[in-house]
Amino acid sequence: MERREYLRAAALAGTAGGVAGCADLVETREVRSVPPILSDRPDRVYHPTHVDGMEMVGTGESDDSEYAVALAYTYPHRFWRVDGAAESIEDATRERPDGDDVHLMGLVWDPETGRTLPEAGVSVDIRRDGEPLDEQVIYPMLSPQMGFHYGANFALEGDGEYAVEVTVGGTGVRRTGAYRGRFDGAGTVTVPFEYSAAARNDIPVERMPERAGDPDAPPVMDMDAPLGVAPPPDSLPGAGHGTAAAGDLRLA
Repeated sequence: MERREYLRAAALAGTAGGVAGCADLVETREVRSVPPILSDRPDRVYHPTHVDGMEMVGTGESDDSEYAVALAYTYPHRFWRVDGAAESIEDATRERPDGDDVHLMGLVWDPETGRTLPEAGVSVDIRRDGEPLDEQVIYPMLSPQMGFHYGANFALEGDGEYAVEVTVGGTGVRRTGAYRGRFDGAGTVTVPFEYSAAARNDIPVERMPERAGDPDAPPVMDMDAPLGVAPPPDSLPGAGHGTAAAGDLRLA
């Protein structure tokens, strides 16, 4: 299987567990009823029309304890694939959830330090009764709630038990200090996934029409796994040299 080109993609990841807000705005949805995109999208970071919840599938470590993995799922998502040549959202490729059943999300981190690992070449192999069903190299993604993670949409074969084999290929990012010489090889974690469409359709969705388009984003979620988000600037190691802005990004 050829590895997909490195992509930066944005995707809503949802919140784990309960969702805050007015009761009449928290609901569930059928998988085919994808909420609409904001009709007049601002040219900046903005609050979405809705936030899907999510459910944890499970966690595990590779046999050599080099990698830890958490797997979660939610409704299949539309998202935009952005490669290095894209200069605007118009250049991105829109992925539609047609025919898919779930959006799987993976977090990968170093179990020794609890730090998430970037550009780790993550692939997912879904099997049922030992037979292969689907295999993909899943996309590096960024969302307000989960930060940096990996994800893709998948079609399943109805309710039942699946085995999701998550393989971390290793990272080509330059490593220094205690990370020197680590994360070069591959590691695999298999997570059991008992799926039912009814349970998926019970995942809450919070609609926020009054905030859609506002210049902010949903808050970072609470999750029983390290998230790929940056700490406050004053918590970063080393000597600080100030901050800067690039559009809506704040750099330290």
